[in-house]
Amino acid sequence: MEGYLSFSSGKEVDGVISLYQKRKRAAVSNIYNSGQSEVMHVRLKKGKYYVKVNDVFGNPTITPYTLTLTKK
Repeated sequence: MEGYLSFSSGKEVDGVISLYQKRKRAAVSNIYNSGQSEVMHVRLKKGKYYVKVNDVFGNPTITPYTLTLTKK
C-alpha cells in the first residue's frame, strides 16, 4: 500500500511522525515547522505497523491532533 501519513495539530506543535515495524523504527518525518502539518510518504508491505507522533521538543499541546492515512 502506498500513501501518506499526515499529523496535524495546533500552532504550538512542531510535529514528528515515527513509523515502527517489528520493534524497529522504519521511517521518521520531521520536515515541516511549527504550526504546519507533518506529512510522510509511505510504502507499506503487509504486516503490523505502529505510529508515534510527538512534538520535536517534547512539548505538550492542549489542541487535539489528527492522524490521517491517505491511500494513493
